[in-house]
Amino acid sequence: MLLESNGEYSGFERLRPAYRMLYSNSPADETSRFEVQAEGSLSLDAAFWMDRTMNLSITGELYLKKSSLYMIGGLRAEKALMDLLSISGAGYLVLDNSGGFYSRYIVELGITPLPDVQIYAGYGWGSLKESFIGNLQKSGFYFGMRFKFDDSWFFEKKNDGRLSLYFFEDRNLDRVMEPDEESIPVRIRIGETEYQSDERGRIEIVLPADLHRVELIEYPSGMISLVDAPVEINVTESGVRDFDWPFMKSPAYLNVAVFVDSNTSGQFEEGEEYIESFSVSVGEESIFTTSGTLTVPVTPGEMKLSLDLASFGEGVSITTGAVDINVELEPGERASVRFGIAYERTMEVTLFDDLNGNGTREPEEPLLDASGVLTIGGRPFRVNSQTLLEGVPSGKSRVVLSMGKGFERLYSRTTEIETVEVGEKGDTRLEIGFAKRSSLNISIIEQAGDYLYEVVNLNVDGVEFQVFGMIERVGLVFGEHSIEITELPQGYAVSENLRTIWLEPGMTGNLELNVHEE
Repeated sequence: MLLESNGEYSGFERLRPAYRMLYSNSPADETSRFEVQAEGSLSLDAAFWMDRTMNLSITGELYLKKSSLYMIGGLRAEKALMDLLSISGAGYLVLDNSGGFYSRYIVELGITPLPDVQIYAGYGWGSLKESFIGNLQKSGFYFGMRFKFDDSWFFEKKNDGRLSLYFFEDRNLDRVMEPDEESIPVRIRIGETEYQSDERGRIEIVLPADLHRVELIEYPSGMISLVDAPVEINVTESGVRDFDWPFMKSPAYLNVAVFVDSNTSGQFEEGEEYIESFSVSVGEESIFTTSGTLTVPVTPGEMKLSLDLASFGEGVSITTGAVDINVELEPGERASVRFGIAYERTMEVTLFDDLNGNGTREPEEPLLDASGVLTIGGRPFRVNSQTLLEGVPSGKSRVVLSMGKGFERLYSRTTEIETVEVGEKGDTRLEIGFAKRSSLNISIIEQAGDYLYEVVNLNVDGVEFQVFGMIERVGLVFGEHSIEITELPQGYAVSENLRTIWLEPGMTGNLELNVHEE
């Protein structure tokens, strides 16, 4: 029978006296008797806890057996699993009173079906062949049962208990600290005393047996305690109270809105309206809303945000970039994302020969055999004399028309089209007129009716020219043009130095400037 204490005295983990009682029966003497052998041990173990389930203990032991005294020193490691199983390994060096030096190594598995009761089995090997009670056991396989009893009555009674607090980031939110979860540095207050956690996020203190109020004083920004602080924790006499205190990263918040980008500028502007119903995907989660603005709590870090264009039906385009964007948020950060959309419609574009130059197509004005690129709201479309465009964003959009350089030398645009407004329903028609460029012949005539073959300076529509007798200006836009004589040869004068002339589209005008001698 092995009796083992579970007290803690003078900083040591266990003080374990052990005694052995044997019953023997001698057939030769036909007598039976109880025999108490002088066998027993006194051991002191100092345990160092690596965590709540793993400890290392250094053992010093004196063992008396059959008038022999053994001095034993060893190291033992023990790991507990689920408060039910334990596995341990130990190595011991043994010196007897005759100077013999031995070793023994042990591996052991224990099961604890009841508190303070352990059933164990193990295996020992080494140069020591004797069998012992307690730590050394015996060579080969062994098994047995241990009973512990509380012997604190024998010593000074302490009305204390131990409180072990563990602060950690609970990644899977199960409120249980796991090996891969990081510790959290915190400061707490119990009563009037403040405590700081160690590098493992642990605070271990001895407190009087009572109900204690634990307050959080300081913890990392960007973290949220999953325990409502302050919390009251009961510490029992001579007991150990383990308390897991989980934290999680403060969620970030993402505000998502979708608006109809009426001018396809890619920016929300006054007068534009938000859409109440839409669907987005945040990471792997799809969310639908009918309230206009969607506020989503998300895990801090980088995530993918996607707008589901299919939720708006067919013929919808994005105006604010891509439907998939990456968003990176810090803990507690709040960010807003606006998606702009435009409903795509069809538009008929016509290029015509503007014979009268008024910018509006008349029934008799024909189509123009030409092509160019019409950019609507930043989206380019190839257009010909008559083109049906599909996928044009609805709303008011900026328009830019680019024609070939050769074409622009021959024609000038007569229809102003800085912007175009496409309705959300129905089709839109856009007619763009071009007028042929005109030409102008300017002649300098002297009194005799001949050309003046001397240099005359002219200003035609603000451009300076030197004329020697005559000049032809081609590629002029139809309409009114101004011609001014700015300098004449010495001895010549002109009655009217500023003249105007109207040029019809595609026509050639003639202007004679008469000069005379002074």
